[in-house]
Amino acid sequence: MKVIALAVVIWLCLSIAIDAFVGTLVIAVVFAVLYCVKIKRHDNDAAKLLNAINAGKSPESIEKALKDIFVAHKNVLQRIAQERDFYRERYENFVDLVNSFELPIVLVDREGNIRFYNRAFQTFFNVGKTIGNERIFDILRRNGLKIPIKKGNYRVFSRRQNRRFMVVVEGSENDEFSMIFTDITARWKTERLLEKTMRYAVSAETVADLAHGLKQPLANLQLAFDLYQKTGKEQNLRRLEQELKSLKEKIFGVLQIYHYGEEPQNVDLPKILNRVIRYLEPIAENKGINLRVSSNVPKAVVTVQERRLENVIKNLVINALEAIPEANGNVVLKLKKGREWITLLIGDNGVGMGEEVLKKAAKAFFTTKESGTGLGLTLAKSFCEDNDVTLKIRSKEGKGTTVRLTFKR
Repeated sequence: MKVIALAVVIWLCLSIAIDAFVGTLVIAVVFAVLYCVKIKRHDNDAAKLLNAINAGKSPESIEKALKDIFVAHKNVLQRIAQERDFYRERYENFVDLVNSFELPIVLVDREGNIRFYNRAFQTFFNVGKTIGNERIFDILRRNGLKIPIKKGNYRVFSRRQNRRFMVVVEGSENDEFSMIFTDITARWKTERLLEKTMRYAVSAETVADLAHGLKQPLANLQLAFDLYQKTGKEQNLRRLEQELKSLKEKIFGVLQIYHYGEEPQNVDLPKILNRVIRYLEPIAENKGINLRVSSNVPKAVVTVQERRLENVIKNLVINALEAIPEANGNVVLKLKKGREWITLLIGDNGVGMGEEVLKKAAKAFFTTKESGTGLGLTLAKSFCEDNDVTLKIRSKEGKGTTVRLTFKR
């Protein structure tokens, strides 16, 4: 207001002394100069404010309004820093807490992108290495696992790690999912052992079969021994040896049924088949039977009890060889490989089995052969139950038999 009053006085004086137009012109020039000076000062103050903000120091000799802006900006930055430190501490505490868990934990979105994982997940599923931009599907596939990103509980088996996991998948409102892995391998083995022990403990039929199966060879052994004592003949001694051998084979078979000591390991099926063929080829040649492997699968790795598997395959092939009464028969071992399974087929063109015989085939000590132990298919069934293998038998009387063992990869 003072400036306007001064301008009016100057204009009146100039109008009286010189001219009204000249006075107006002079006043306009003066106002223009004053405006430019003020703008320049504002620009300088603004530059000082920006420099002060960047330097974090309070600006000097600027207008109060700009100084208030600086103070407000400083307060906002301090508030943001406090919030950042608060949430950073919360996040670090969360990370420390989750890393202290021995359970592998991972957070993913619906597309499988990994948002967070703890140290246990890194150790279990990525050999302790930092996980880059991989998706959860790639890591699970590399470990032999397949788990849907869907809320639920999943029991899975990793043949690569030879571990079993219970995986709990939980979802949130923002389409993020948590996966918590619990290693249940030891518990699963204990449950299977208890289940099998109880099954045999309470099965009176099984006990009766075992007793009957061992009673007969013991009686034969006693008879052969008595005959040899009375006659001293060589033929009775040979019979005694045969009965001892038969009893030994049956006892060995029973021990195999209740065998728990061997741990599963990665086994290459073609190598097992080649060993079995080399072992039984002389017997097949002697009987005039063509024993061969018909497969174009160079490598097929499964996780099972190796020695038991080899014994099972030997017994099944021996059964096939004995089922062919004449020469020019065929026993063929074949491998088929899928994405999640491997199948072993053992087929022969022998006498085959009728429906009634097939129903009893896996029963302990059941046999249609004079010198058989009756434990071949019982051992196969026991092995399959312990190693998560599917056993199927197809047979037609007069045509032959095919045994199918399906392994999960």
